[in-house]
Amino acid sequence: MRFRLSFCIFSCFIIIHLLFTASINNAETNDAGEFTIDHIIPHIGGRYSYTSFLNNSHYYDFVTDWQEPAPGIYRQTHNNKDGSQDYAIYQVNEDTIVGSESGFALANGEGSIEKTIAGTNFVFQRQSPGGIWVSQYKTIDSYNNITEYKCACQYMGLEKINILGQDVQAAKVIWEKECTAARQSLYSEWGPAPFFSKGEDWYVEGMGLVKRTCRISYEDSQELSCVVLLTEILAGE
Repeated sequence: MRFRLSFCIFSCFIIIHLLFTASINNAETNDAGEFTIDHIIPHIGGRYSYTSFLNNSHYYDFVTDWQEPAPGIYRQTHNNKDGSQDYAIYQVNEDTIVGSESGFALANGEGSIEKTIAGTNFVFQRQSPGGIWVSQYKTIDSYNNITEYKCACQYMGLEKINILGQDVQAAKVIWEKECTAARQSLYSEWGPAPFFSKGEDWYVEGMGLVKRTCRISYEDSQELSCVVLLTEILAGE
């Protein structure tokens, strides 16, 4: 459950500066107030520490880093304190970001990969305030479980928020995401859990995601409230 829930909390959708103040000064917003790729993907090599909360209680901490293994291909990795990793791979084409693969790896070497096999997982498209983008796609994982997703996002414009003690202009995005377990493999001991989630994200240009609030509903279970906060910018090696 923890891995599936961590994907819900941090997916649907981060850079190195030695001082946080320097980051803020370099994160200049564009004159039109548009939502651009520079809000989603930070400078490559950056590492960020996040804390997540579930139903107002501390859930778990993780460190996120970004790499560019090939031109136009970006890998976002969440390193958890128990030695496990969650990751996502994105393809960038001009002003569009598409999610092609995600997965997790346990400390003992076990894990799973989920790849898009139909439709398009639009993570981002350049938008002016009020702009909407939607995606509908199907994935298959390492256990041959097939899952369908629907996601709709709207860019609300720039909003001033306080992050790490600094007031910054952040791009606010609201979103809804639905997961439907289309087929569970006969060879799998577990299958994808259907859920419906909705939330709000805040992105700072050149820094990526700095805050997320969301609510997740699974079938036959109580609705969960989640918060993810940027807690520290870590120096690169």
